[in-house]
Amino acid sequence: MPGNLLDTQTASQRSFGIDYDKNYFLKDGKPFRYISGSIHYSRVPRYYWKDRLLKMKMAGLDAIQTYVPWNYHEFKPGVYDFSGDRDIEYFLQLANEIGLLVILRAGPYICAEWDMGGLPAWLLERESIILRSSDLDYLAAVERWMGVLLPKMKPYLYQNGGPVIMVQVENEYGSYFACDYDYLRYLQKLFHHHLGDEVVLFTTDGASKHYLRCGALQGLYATVDFAPGSNVSAAFLTQRGSEPRGPLVNSEFYTGWLDHWGHPHSVVPTNTIAKTLDEILSRGANVNMYMFIGGTNFAYWNGANMPYASQPTSYDYDAPLSEAGDLTDKYFALREVIGRVSVYKRHSTVAELLGDLSPSGPIRSIYPLTFVQLQQYFGFVLYRTTFPKNCSEPTPLFSPLNGVHDRAYVSVDGVPQGILERGKSNMINITGKAGANLDMLVENMGRVNYGRYNNDFKGLVSNLSLGQVTLIDWEIYPLDIDSVVGHGLNSKGGESKTSGGNPSRYAAPAFYTGRFSIPSGIPDLPQDTYIKFPGWTKVGQEQPAKKSGRLDNNGVVVLKGHTHISDDIQSSKPNLIQKPQPNTHSVPLRTCASTVLCQSSWCQPPPALGLAQEQLHGLLLPAATWLCGMCSGVTVKRSCSASYLAAHRAVRWQWLAGAGHAAATVPTPQAGGSDRC
Repeated sequence: MPGNLLDTQTASQRSFGIDYDKNYFLKDGKPFRYISGSIHYSRVPRYYWKDRLLKMKMAGLDAIQTYVPWNYHEFKPGVYDFSGDRDIEYFLQLANEIGLLVILRAGPYICAEWDMGGLPAWLLERESIILRSSDLDYLAAVERWMGVLLPKMKPYLYQNGGPVIMVQVENEYGSYFACDYDYLRYLQKLFHHHLGDEVVLFTTDGASKHYLRCGALQGLYATVDFAPGSNVSAAFLTQRGSEPRGPLVNSEFYTGWLDHWGHPHSVVPTNTIAKTLDEILSRGANVNMYMFIGGTNFAYWNGANMPYASQPTSYDYDAPLSEAGDLTDKYFALREVIGRVSVYKRHSTVAELLGDLSPSGPIRSIYPLTFVQLQQYFGFVLYRTTFPKNCSEPTPLFSPLNGVHDRAYVSVDGVPQGILERGKSNMINITGKAGANLDMLVENMGRVNYGRYNNDFKGLVSNLSLGQVTLIDWEIYPLDIDSVVGHGLNSKGGESKTSGGNPSRYAAPAFYTGRFSIPSGIPDLPQDTYIKFPGWTKVGQEQPAKKSGRLDNNGVVVLKGHTHISDDIQSSKPNLIQKPQPNTHSVPLRTCASTVLCQSSWCQPPPALGLAQEQLHGLLLPAATWLCGMCSGVTVKRSCSASYLAAHRAVRWQWLAGAGHAAATVPTPQAGGSDRC
């Protein structure tokens, strides 16, 4: 192995694994989420490897994924070639030097629209051989090949100083007729024998329980693949059927599609890909874009499908990098989506913070209790129960008596499912395994103040049913958000770094607090002002409490990514509660981002004042596994008086707890303009 391959960190300090309790990967003991793209070294000449890898790195990727075609290296039995364009070790070294992690798909079968799925044609010399099974002749050939390949790969594992963080076993085996679990167990044992017990082995299958039935195996982490435009929540819930705990992973998110000889070139719309990628990232999921560059089927390496249709020489795939390595519009669009994801200090999730959010602990009840019964008169209550049975098919969750008062965010094992809302949506379809956690975060949206319905109880005021079964045995958590914010919960949590996403696509609620400061020494301040929330769909604001002659720093924002209600929400801030620095004032909000733009409206100061324009700085500190994001979407708006224009106002946004992971700085907007986050 090249001497310069090892990371500056000693191999003994490096580790990569899975935290099943907290649903993420661990890299060197810290939470980690990857954004990856596929490149096949066998489809790109060695001369261009560095160029393509650098372009992938510049797109914001932190990992690449590649297949190892068996027949590319063992064209004839026992004759191995790892030179030139086949020098996979050099390819891995380059990736490591550039700073890209590697997800290695080692086969023996790879599909990949490659001749015979990477299996050598000489295997067919024994005509009765059953490929991809426990057939003894097949296993003997696999064992010889893996005995050559895997020892070469072991020094390149992350824990040994290399870039390889995960190794895939087989490929989409659930789509194959054999359904041979003994074969998968054999491969699992063989891979561990050569690579060690610490390596993370995984499988990939279509996001359907049908495919996962034969493709998943205990001890091999099950991931899924699905296309742009898919139902992201449903796809990941399918993964949860095989992996109830652990990180969400789409191992093949298709940026384009394969071509067949004699058919038009396949094209997938960029906006569809960008939108779905945004949704994936907004759920905290790991993703590999297949392909990020397709390349070329040189010589006779193209594959074919049935009914028989062969692939052509070109494997352009309508990928972000063209077959020639050129940057496409799709490249820039996906780079923009990835660019809205930043490194952040990870804070605890809502589930992890239930001890703080509900310090008295859960109240257990056979049937749901109302807010009044809980002595929780305002805010939020988390109701939790478990699936009483397997619901592999979509099953209605509903309140027969319109008993959700007023709005409930539903999730299954942390995966958002949808909303039940009083008078609007009394039923949603969900799936889950027996024993899976069913959480409902219920919000009091205000009591009726007129007419015969003044006796307005909040919470789950009647039973809920899952199919024909009445749900019982509830754990109920009243959330004391005001106290949590007042005690600065945002300072809790680890220093771990990972990636987050754009809040414009959130499917689950998140808690935010927003603070702004008033500069001192400005005449005629404070004045009345407004805070505007373009793109947020629901805002609730409290005025800071006035205690001991000062303003307390309290408040919360809840971000909700479901239904777009309004683009133009404006909230006033009377001057009587505003004071110059160092006092800091919290703006509690409840809302949802539905746009990727941070829209800003600014007044232009008169030239005579010679004052700098106002600035808006955004800092998001996340606090949950569901992934949130980048952009506060806040506009501070006031009348253009000279005294106001003299103000240099800074706004900061911090997450406390909720559905997201991210941190970012919102660029300073130009006067009268708007900026992308």
